[in-house]
Amino acid sequence: MTRFRLKMGRRGLSRVLLATSVLFGLSAVLLGCGFIADPDMRKVAEMDGEVINAGDLMRVIRNMEDDERPLIQNKSDLRRALDTYIDNKIRDEIAEALLEEGRIQPNTALATSIYFEENPEYELLWHPNADVEALARNLNYGKAEIDVLMYAIELGIEAEEYILLREQGLDYVRNVALSQGTLSVTEDEYDADYAMRKDELISFESIDFRAIRFPAALDDASGQAHRVIQRIRAGEPFGDIFKHYKSKDAASVIEAAFENDPAAEKFKLFWGRMTGSKVGDIIGPIFLPPYTDILEGRALSMPGAFLVLEVVAREDRRQKSAQEARDDMATGILSQKMMQRLREEHGVAIFPEGLPDPAGFGDQYKGIFIPVGNKGGRPN
Repeated sequence: MTRFRLKMGRRGLSRVLLATSVLFGLSAVLLGCGFIADPDMRKVAEMDGEVINAGDLMRVIRNMEDDERPLIQNKSDLRRALDTYIDNKIRDEIAEALLEEGRIQPNTALATSIYFEENPEYELLWHPNADVEALARNLNYGKAEIDVLMYAIELGIEAEEYILLREQGLDYVRNVALSQGTLSVTEDEYDADYAMRKDELISFESIDFRAIRFPAALDDASGQAHRVIQRIRAGEPFGDIFKHYKSKDAASVIEAAFENDPAAEKFKLFWGRMTGSKVGDIIGPIFLPPYTDILEGRALSMPGAFLVLEVVAREDRRQKSAQEARDDMATGILSQKMMQRLREEHGVAIFPEGLPDPAGFGDQYKGIFIPVGNKGGRPN
């Protein structure tokens, strides 16, 4: 069953696999029939002794889902797409083997968290205590539409799970090579990487806080939070009020640490209030959107709530020093070196002169492009 989840978890994966299934067989048939002059038959790569031609690459790109298809403007974009495709085939093979051996496991909790970070509008439907029928009425959806949406959410979570398995597989073989002393990073490599990437090696703004929370689903949640603020302004210590609520219901308070990741769009308003705060500041009412926390490997859904919080600690956004960034750099450098080793083991060779004309990817896909990346499939 785990093999099925690995193979089929990703959105649009069936299309990619369909394109891949004809990848080498079609090449052999057409070559045998004498179509050497066909530009689609130009060799762009070899892997494990098999040929990948220009037509194969174009089919793989065109059969991708709209939100996964890379922006192709020139041959450099095509080369990156080809490299990503080959690297992911290698990662898939590693992940499947390690999954069967029980050396890596699906992380459904983390996959769920990632999915709802990117699709917060569906989170209420997936909550264990969700009144799906009531939500369907609010959305003006029928039962069939809700069933389709729930299935789409399930596939989306499996997509993230599949990507995480791919990442776990590479992490595993990299760490084995590192422990065996066959993979390492030199000081020169650290220096070169820091010189090139220092502007992106950032320590995000972060805060530690404790808060009294009023779930947004409660009647007058904002009003209850506002009344707590009035008590504090009247001179009542925040700590005393916090202890009172905690003694009545431990779930009515939280102590948490948050990082201001610009990619997390739904927290922008929250950070709009928090940026510039100081330790000891009392802030509220402030709305904290729903999010998923990971507790002992389990996904814990936290509904949106109005908070009255006290800032316990904070750090401003800043560039990391070369020493602070070593762990971040080591992971990237070691992963690149491991992938290069794996490509050599698979006999990967690239023939850039065979890449197709990028003009073939013009207006047909305008408006649905995403940047080319090598994150293993997750949109940036």
